Amino acid sequence: MREFLSHIPEYGRILDAGCGPGRDARIFSELDYEVTGIDFSSALLDIARETAPRAHFLEKSLEDLSIFPSASFDGVWANASLHHIAKQQLSGVFIEMHRILQPKGILYVSVKMGIGESLEPDQRYGGVPKYWAYYSETEMVDLLKRNGFEILNIEINQIQGSYQTHPFIRVLAVKVCKEIILE
Repeated sequence: MREFLSHIPEYGRILDAGCGPGRDARIFSELDYEVTGIDFSSALLDIARETAPRAHFLEKSLEDLSIFPSASFDGVWANASLHHIAKQQLSGVFIEMHRILQPKGILYVSVKMGIGESLEPDQRYGGVPKYWAYYSETEMVDLLKRNGFEILNIEINQIQGSYQTHPFIRVLAVKVCKEIILE
């Protein structure tokens, strides 16, 4: 998070894409950034509004960022949210994130490392089925580069939790103004 924020101007605008209960939005807004959080879950947004009262929240899918004008944000924070989107749709999401970022805007992405896509029970929520897309480092880097981003940093981290241990790919990228390669 520190590295991401080091690229965002003071009082900059951040989109917390897939904000969930607002944990990160709270941190950003308490540091005086202008934060907009989006999530498709109204229940999570109710929690987010209590958690981060200084942030603004919208019930919105990550696949539909069209409500935001071009160059609306200095940074997009997509922490553990994009792996819930079908792989075939992720390129379109990155194209939209590119559009809504300022020139040289910063994108942070973390996704589960692995192969394939599946619907699996999430033990954190009583076994409710959740969609998961898994990515290799090469796959994620290629997707970002094809959609107008230059990689600043990439890490593989093992996340330790009470419900699982899983490697995550964490990428910090910058919007570059070059032609996006359409598939």
